[in-house]
Amino acid sequence: MTLARSLVIFDVEGTLVDSTALTMRCWQETLQSFGFGFPLATLQRHSGEDGHDMLHSLLPGPQISRVVPRLLKMQGHALSR
Repeated sequence: MTLARSLVIFDVEGTLVDSTALTMRCWQETLQSFGFGFPLATLQRHSGEDGHDMLHSLLPGPQISRVVPRLLKMQGHALSR
């Protein structure tokens, strides 16, 4: 007799792998490629935020609508707004 078993593992940030530093570095590089320089300490304050919300907090008003969709696409986020 064979028993079928299924297993699902959910990795809530920091439980199995802490990818925060890598994620912040990726955001820093992506923002730099668009001409926006932010120190990692500034980006770290937004760790855990939705990318859309983070970008609206960081970027100056008139530039938001121009670059946010492209930044999110570059980061691999689905545009939900």
